[in-house]
Amino acid sequence: MRKAKPPLPRTAMVLCGGGITGWLWEVGVLTALQDYLGKSSGVLEFETYVGTSAGSLAGALLAAGVPPNAIYRSVIKNRDTYISFNREDFYGVHWPSVRHWLYGIPGRLLKGLGTFLRHPLRTSLSDVAVSLFESVPPGIFTNKNLEAYVERVFLRNRLPLDFAGLKRHFTATATDLDSGERVLMSRDANAEVPLPTALAASSSVPGFFTPMRVKGRDLVDGGIGRVAHLDVATARGADFAVVINPMVPLLNDGAERCLGRRVAEAGPAAIVNQTYKIDCVIKLREGLEGEMAKHPGLSYVLLEPSRQGLLMWQTNLMSLRWRLELMIQGYLDAAAQLEAGHAQHGPAFSASGFRPDPARLDRGRIRRDAARGMA
Repeated sequence: MRKAKPPLPRTAMVLCGGGITGWLWEVGVLTALQDYLGKSSGVLEFETYVGTSAGSLAGALLAAGVPPNAIYRSVIKNRDTYISFNREDFYGVHWPSVRHWLYGIPGRLLKGLGTFLRHPLRTSLSDVAVSLFESVPPGIFTNKNLEAYVERVFLRNRLPLDFAGLKRHFTATATDLDSGERVLMSRDANAEVPLPTALAASSSVPGFFTPMRVKGRDLVDGGIGRVAHLDVATARGADFAVVINPMVPLLNDGAERCLGRRVAEAGPAAIVNQTYKIDCVIKLREGLEGEMAKHPGLSYVLLEPSRQGLLMWQTNLMSLRWRLELMIQGYLDAAAQLEAGHAQHGPAFSASGFRPDPARLDRGRIRRDAARGMA
């Protein structure tokens, strides 16, 4: 009597956030992963997808059955077939809040200066500046443009607007601004939230977008507090996961500095950028290690940008300027890591029912496509 084959490991893909630049880089990574796994449906065969911020957009499209190369072609040809983004798709200024703040500046300034003059020993000019800052709008842009754009894209391509209609299980993550609690949106939790609303909420970068009001709660970016939500996948029984993280700090030490100088010499914006990404990587590593400790049978493949890649590090998170270059960089980064790690990770992919082969990775095609797209 033949023994029954052991069940295949349960698989998950976890997509982290990283703004528009992270989204474009992830499209390149997913295209490389699709080539590596062979069949066009390979990347679409994970049992569950977990997406945060920009990663939630990618996760929702994958769960809906949209192959990465279709998104890739959409960006290359700058067509709005799938999400490729133009500024008007998400840059919608929240004018009521901005007007209210501008109109109130003279009164708040006079009040603050009056308090300072009456009580110079108990107040300072910094208190006046803080009072003006506290009245700044909760976000420069409204995320209603992004919500409406996602809805148009999904309707145009006859994709579902609710979690229940997706082909695969998908979870979008967000953060409750008042309680600090993580909010999960899927067919199992908060299923009544429309998919475009959930994606906009998960992508509400604090200070950039106004918080998204959902079911009486103010929701902001799901990357606050956690970078990768691998625990959401393991709670669903995942044994094997691919984790895609666009946010890594620059490796700029040693005799040859890829930046050409110390980060501290590049100005305040560079320092904030580097420290933010250091914090992201530390949180990510701690989260992954914690899940490995709780689930000894768990294995994962982590795909990240090169830590000496200036393009991903220097480009503003919300910039569209280098869309093709960022996507190409994502493909090249992933191809290099999949090739280098094939001996280690290939068996894990194979054991999960995939057919990995680094020979299918085609850097030449990517560069040719990009050249045509930039022509």
